[in-house]
Amino acid sequence: MDWKTTVAIVTGASTGIGRETALFLARRGATVIGIARTQETSRASARLPTVFRPLRRASADVTDTAAITTTLQRLEDRYGRVDLLVNNAGTGVYKSALRTSAVEFEAILRTNFLGAVACTLAVLPGMVRRRAGHIVNVSSPSAFAPPPGQTAYAASKAALDASRSHCSSRSGAGVRVSIVYQGT
Repeated sequence: MDWKTTVAIVTGASTGIGRETALFLARRGATVIGIARTQETSRASARLPTVFRPLRRASADVTDTAAITTTLQRLEDRYGRVDLLVNNAGTGVYKSALRTSAVEFEAILRTNFLGAVACTLAVLPGMVRRRAGHIVNVSSPSAFAPPPGQTAYAASKAALDASRSHCSSRSGAGVRVSIVYQGT
């Protein structure tokens, strides 16, 4: 992959894995747009080192399907394409299933699974049209070996793993899908 011509979008880019991924890609010369949930976290990502190629930022909440879709389509129009999407935005509540409310389950699934699906569906048509692109879903070993106290988180990551099938049929169209199991 020629990083200097790559347009990459990383969700959850203001901290942790997302921040490090954005920096890794920028160091290699990619045009990187970091997506953060709020203006405040977006401003935090703006303080990322820009000694290589400037990192761009955008604010959108992956749980707001209309907003994230509009944002990603706007970015694709602005940069001409999206070559790489890293679905990294995530959240978790770490307590037993009996102490986790349905509202908490829904919030985790909305961020970790449905947010990634919304982002993928926003950029997938352009990737298929160009017959090129790579989607990376950041998952967790919890998806296949859920530890105690991570029921909702593990379920969301297992769903994310299963969602690979909605893109895998696109592999013949030049679109690659990868899952990264952080922490392994």
